[in-house]
Formats: sequence, structure tokens, C-alpha cells
Amino acid sequence: MSRIITRLCRTVAVWLLAGMALGAAANTSVSLTPSEQSWIRTHPILTAQNEMDWPPYNFSYNGKPAGFSIDYLQLLASKLHLKIRYRTGKPWYKYLQLFRQGKLDLLLNIRKTKERERYILFTPPYISAGKSIFTNLPGIYNLSDLIGKTVAVPRGYYLEEFLRSYYPGIRLYLQPTLVQSIIAVADKKADAVVGDYNAVSELMQNKGVKLRYAAMVDDPRLEGQMHIGVSPNEPILREILSKAMRAVTPREMHRLKRRWLDSKRITPPKTLPPLLDANQSAYLRAHPTIRMCNNPNWVPIEFAQEGNMSKMAGIAIDILHDIGRRLHLQFKNVPTKSWSESQRYLKEGKCDILPAAVRTKKREAYARFTQPYLTYRLAIITRKDRPFIRGLEDLQGKVFARKKGSGLISKMRRRFPGIKILETPTYLDSFRAVSSGKAYYTLATLPVAAYFINRYQLNDLSVAGYTEMKYPLSIAVRKGMSPLVPILNKALSEITPQEKRAIFDRWTNVHLEEMGFKIDPRILWSVGLGVGFLILLALMRYWHMRRSIRESRELLDSAMEGIVLHRNGRCVDLNESMIKMLGFPDRQSAIDANVFDWVAPEYRATTRVKAKSDYKTPYEVELLRQDGSRFYALIHGKFIRKGTLRLVSAVDITQLKEQERIISQQSKLAALGEMIGNIAHQWRQPLSVISSIATGVKMKKRYGLLEDEEFYRSCDDVNHQVQYLSQTIDDFRNFIKGTREDEMFSLKEEIDEMLKLVKESIHTHDITVEVEIPDTLVIHGYKNELIQCLLNLYTNAKDALEIRRPEPKLIRISAEIDEETLRIRFLDNAGGIPEEILPKIFDPYFTTKHQAQGTGLGLYMTHKLITEGMGGQIAAANTSFSYRGKVFTGALFTITLPLRPPVSQETQELSSSQSTEKEKKE
Repeated sequence: MSRIITRLCRTVAVWLLAGMALGAAANTSVSLTPSEQSWIRTHPILTAQNEMDWPPYNFSYNGKPAGFSIDYLQLLASKLHLKIRYRTGKPWYKYLQLFRQGKLDLLLNIRKTKERERYILFTPPYISAGKSIFTNLPGIYNLSDLIGKTVAVPRGYYLEEFLRSYYPGIRLYLQPTLVQSIIAVADKKADAVVGDYNAVSELMQNKGVKLRYAAMVDDPRLEGQMHIGVSPNEPILREILSKAMRAVTPREMHRLKRRWLDSKRITPPKTLPPLLDANQSAYLRAHPTIRMCNNPNWVPIEFAQEGNMSKMAGIAIDILHDIGRRLHLQFKNVPTKSWSESQRYLKEGKCDILPAAVRTKKREAYARFTQPYLTYRLAIITRKDRPFIRGLEDLQGKVFARKKGSGLISKMRRRFPGIKILETPTYLDSFRAVSSGKAYYTLATLPVAAYFINRYQLNDLSVAGYTEMKYPLSIAVRKGMSPLVPILNKALSEITPQEKRAIFDRWTNVHLEEMGFKIDPRILWSVGLGVGFLILLALMRYWHMRRSIRESRELLDSAMEGIVLHRNGRCVDLNESMIKMLGFPDRQSAIDANVFDWVAPEYRATTRVKAKSDYKTPYEVELLRQDGSRFYALIHGKFIRKGTLRLVSAVDITQLKEQERIISQQSKLAALGEMIGNIAHQWRQPLSVISSIATGVKMKKRYGLLEDEEFYRSCDDVNHQVQYLSQTIDDFRNFIKGTREDEMFSLKEEIDEMLKLVKESIHTHDITVEVEIPDTLVIHGYKNELIQCLLNLYTNAKDALEIRRPEPKLIRISAEIDEETLRIRFLDNAGGIPEEILPKIFDPYFTTKHQAQGTGLGLYMTHKLITEGMGGQIAAANTSFSYRGKVFTGALFTITLPLRPPVSQETQELSSSQSTEKEKKE
């Protein structure tokens, strides 16, 4: 029965899709007369204006035209087989001049007026955009309130003509652009600016300008519709464009609006009737700034960007920004060290609100709560090898991990007395406790769970089920400010579902990753009502299958990680993140495409080999967007459904690669600074000797005491010192210019050369350096990179010895070969590394030195060079040892390297694939 229903549904769906496709094809055709076709052949390229600052309709982004009007014109051009050439970089009134001079064919996004109809032919309108007033003056609700005041207007804009005609009492302050009009109001050269709400809001955000009040213009005479303008000498062009505009389908128009308008438009705040009563307004005037304490690491709800508590971001912070805009209220962050401290600060009155908190009895003792503005269903997170969980009752006796101070802990204890709870310092520790087996499960909202699982590569975790528990988030207000609660509730009630959805989509599109999904066969038995109800069972199974597909699609599309399914290289399905990542207009455009065409040519052979061999280790490639641009991505794939489909995930790592490049450059600069310091040490004594000789010779010559023999001996001494200086320069140049070559070299000789570079540093700091390496130890590897690593270790040891000042100061370098492995040990007696920071010393930018003394990059780059560049390992530990009858404690760095650096698997596969292709050609 289920097969019959499925086939019937498929048949109906095919007919519906076919009908929709035929209807769409009928709507998109443009029927042109022979004369119109001839005109297009003689005018294949049209010119239009690309404005500098009118987002989201017409603006320049990274030097390229962008916006709703730009995409709309490109859609018309594609239907008419025309090309558009844009003129950019000029203010609006200049484009009007160019158009009247015949140097511009089209005027985009132009409004119709009687004055303009004298020299412009207008197409039918294609979009409407209302106007708003932006000002720092209170009490401005409409244009009549601006009579007697100064309004900044871009020269040549429709508003200039409109205000002169209907509001002559308003003084106009003409500016070249909309941006300059906004800045004029911020600089108090004008009282207000009138413009499209989306455009002005986005420009203020981009320029960091804030105008406190906004009100919608409700004058019906203010034309809101936009047209395309053409020359009165080309009526045939207006007719051609009008036909193309009628051929634009609702689906195409909806797609453009969704891309440029729906997700960005925020309805201007209503000004009538007033949102607050007189008492509430007075309360806000007495409290214009509200102090907030935050949760520093609850991505994507609220979190500290780059660990900086003064730079909070997330869904809850965007909600506060919206409230602040509506109430003209400022929210000021009070930095805290943790979520627990934030709650304590609220209790002690050191801050006024917590932006995202769950109401609990414990918190009700010191806080009041607004109505919930976000509600999430809690997911059960376990290891993948655990069975499906139908509910929290299945977890009786299991250990539950949760961050200390979470309101969920008290809730779980009330519901399940005696529950075993492992309280962790951070949310990440809760997930790691589940991954390591210390805890059986944790609970989290899907956005939070997805972020931590993928950000920290906890690939053994997945969603094992969902609870019926909802996670309602409210704004917690300290007791002393209870009147603020109804005020915030009013502002929250003004935020529309569409606005909340736009905020949510912004952060889930950035932070959600793929989660994993497990289905327990026992669920199928729960839907059966008995063998006697086979038809009902079939229907229920069919309904369950459709719901699972829908839920799987929602889960797939919620991931930030791009996901694609392909069969033998042909795309079967992909999620929204992959569509956006590759720049496809929609899902259908990518279906059945060759996925290897999305890979940069130089990576295709390797990628095909990895796909064919079910290569499971993540690897880096360059992918191609539809516009031809490239970006770095981390790829991970595996076969599913018995090898018939391959599931591939991709993460855009462009920013990560750029960060690595910057870190590498900083490390090189730091090393160069150290080298210059060593050169200064090396040169100081020879220069002093040359100076002394020159002074002595000069004095003896003056008094007639200089003999020829002494003169020649002094010249020889000077020459000797100069040769020494020259050799020093050669040594440093050879080191700095060293290339990355895989070569044979004597480890003892190269370390001796390295020590020559820092000889003066060793002498100045009175350090004893012992090298216990056989002269016969010859290895095959990357010489310059290894010496760079040892120099970094020397610099750290020298600094530590200078601080601790043991007697004597010792550095010992030794090496030994164990089967196919080389072990180099670097030991000092500076007292060791504090245990609490030992795990962090290879992290980038981690340093215990003052910022003027260290960048925190030396050990990070050492670790990177050894592990990634040489295929080895480096470990740090504290150790005690005897030297000259004394017992010392120091840091021991152990570098483990293969005797021959292995050729990477990727290189082998690429070589193999190239050989195969060569054989095919032959």
C-alpha cells in the first residue's frame, strides 16, 4: 500500500512540476517584433549607472556593481540577450547630466516627476521603496515637523524637487551623496535627512554613524515607485524593456526580494501612538544607559568576540540593539570573567540586566524577568555509539554534564532527584566530558551543539534525540529596576516574527554545522496498532517517512558547513550553505552538475582519487564559485548507502588561511628582529677594536710616534676584524636566505653554525651550552627549518635563564637515533614551565612575557614547522637532573623526526593520478 501511495504521489509531483516548468517557461519568454530584434542587434551593449552609496538597491561592493536594481537589470538583460556596461564612482546629479548628454542609456531606480518627464521616458515601475526621516531631534514624526528646520538632501534626488514643491518652509542643505547627507546631520550641519529606510540604516552602520530617531513619512504625494528611465529618442527601448519586465516571473521577483530586501528590511519604529506612557518615558530619561553583564562563550546566543568581553555579539545582543533603537536606549557592557560572575554582579547590583537568561526560582530571588523572546527545544547529545534516546526517562542513572552555574542544573535536579551531574567549567568541557566517557550525555540547543561539535572536531558526538523541554530565554532585570521589565516587554512585543527570524537566520547561517542523526528501529514498532490494521500502519509509516525527510532537510539546511551528496561525481543534493558557498542562485541549478567542476583545476586529479578511494581524512582544496572566484575549503567525505552515494562536507577556511599567513609573517619578523639583535652582539666587540686601533694610530701619528712596523700591524688587525664582520654577515645571510630543501646534512655541524650566530648572546648572558651529538650523525631533512626551530628554543631558554638566573646557566642539546626515528632533546636549567600553562605554550599568541618582549609566536611556529612541515612531533615537559653535583629543574623539549621526511599521501595520489592520465593519453 505504501508503494502505491508513494508512486501515486511521485506521479502527481511529476505532473505538477512539469506544469510549473511549462508555466514558468511560458512566462519567461519575450516576444519581440522584427524591428525590436533588429534594434537589439545594433545595440548589443547598454550603459547604466552604478551608484556609490544606495544599498540595498544600487551600490558598489568590492569594486563591483551590486544590489536589487543591479540584479533586476541583469535579469532583464539575460532575457533580451543584452550586455550592460556600468559607469560608477559619480554622484546622482552627475548621472542625470550624463543621461541628458546622451552618454548614459539607462537610469536605474528613478522616480517619476513632471519635471523629469520632459526629458525621460519611464518604464512601468518594478519596486516600491518608502521614505523615513532620520534625526537627532525628538518629536519629529512627519515632514511638517521639519518646517523651519534644515534637511540634508543629495543634489538631484527626487526629494529635492518634492520638498521644494510641497514643503517650501523646509531649508534644504544639498550634498553630493546620501552618505554626506547623513554625516551632515551627525555633524549638526543639518537637522534631519530623509531617505529610504534600508539605505540610510545600512549606510549608518557601515560608516559608524548613529542618528537617534526615525519616523516613517506618510505623505501620499511622495512617490515610492521606482522605474527605469530611457531617452525620449529611444521609445523602442522602453517597449523592449517593458516586455522583458512583464516576462519576469513571480518566482524570479521573489528570489531577488528575498536576497536583497526581505532579509535586510527592518520596519521603521512606529511613532504614533507612543510606545511608552509618560511615567515609562520619564523612567528612561532618568536611566538612559542600562548596564548589562553577559555570558562570554554561549555561541551563537551571546559571546565575546575574540575573547574580548567589551565586544559582545550574538542573537541576544542583536535583540538588545533592536530594543535600544526603538526605545532610544543605550546598553553598556560590564566585563566579567564568566557567566557565574555575571549572575553574581546582577545580584550585587553591579549591572542591571542579563540579556539571555532562563527563569529559575534561584534567580527569581534577585531578578525579574521579561516575557521569553527566544525558545529552543533541547537536544540530547551523546556519543555516536550510544542507542537512540526517546526521552530523558531513558537516561535514569546516567551522568549528565553541564556548565557550572547553568539554570538547567537546578531544573534537572527538581525533575530527577538524585540525578548524577558533572558540573564543568565551560560548555566545551561538557561536550568533551561526553566525548571522553566521563559523562553519558549533555543537553543543548541545536545551534550551540552544532557549533561546539564541529568547531572542536568532536566527531564522535551526535544528536541522540530531543527532549520535550523548551529553553525559554528572557531578559533578567535586577530587582532594583523592576519598572524596566514592562518597558522591555513593550519593545519586545514590537519586534515582528520576521525580524526575529532575520536575526536568527543571520547567526544560524554563520554558526550551525551538520549534526548527525540516528534512528532506532524500535520507534517503528511504537506506531503499529496491530497486524489487523495494515493499511493504517502503511499510511503511518509513509507519514513518518515524509516527516523524517522534512526534519532531515531542515537539519541539513541549518548547517553552516556546506554539504553535498553525489553519485559518481553527479550532484544528487546539497544544502543551503553549499548553495551560498558556491554562489548558485538556487538548489536546482546545482542538481546533476559535475561536482569536480567546482574544484580548481590543479586540485581535481587529487580530489577524484580521494573520492574514488573513500579517503576519510579532511584535506584542503581550492573551490570555484559560479562567478569564477576561488576560496580555500576544508573537505571531508565518506561513502554512504553501501557505497552508492558519497557525502562530502566543506568549510570555507579563507579567513583561517589568511590568519595563518599573518601569523607566519609575524613569526618571520620576530625571528628577523632576534637576528638583528644577534648581529649587533656579534659586531659590537670588533667595531670597538677597530675604533681603538684607529684612535691609537691617529694619536701616535700626531705626535710622531708611529713607526712603520706598528702601522702595518694595525692595518692587519683592522683587516682581520673586517674579515670577521664580513664572515658574520655571510653566516646570517646564509641562514636567513635558506630555502626549504630536503637534503643531507651533519646535525652537529649545523648546530655549531647556529651557535655561532648567537655566540655573542651566549657570552653576554654567561650561558654554558653543551652539545652532545656525534660528529658522524648525518640526517636527511629540512635543514633550515630545523635550525629555525632550535633558534626559537634557544631564545625562550635564554629569556627564562635571564629571569631565574641559576648558577651556572646551562643549555644542553643532545640527539640520538632510535630505529627509524631521530630524537633531539633541548634542555635548560631555568626552573621549568608552570604546570598550569604547559598545555598552552604551543598556542598562537600565548606568551608570559611583556608585549614588548615577545609575540607568543615562536613556539607556535616551531610546533607548526615540525608537525606540518617535517612530519614530526614536539613535546614539552619539566624534568630534574644533576649537573656538577647540583640538582636542577628545567624544561625539556623533545623533537621527534622520521629519518627521511615522508612524501605526503596527497603528493603520492596526485603523482599516481597524473601517471594514469598520461598512460590513457599514450
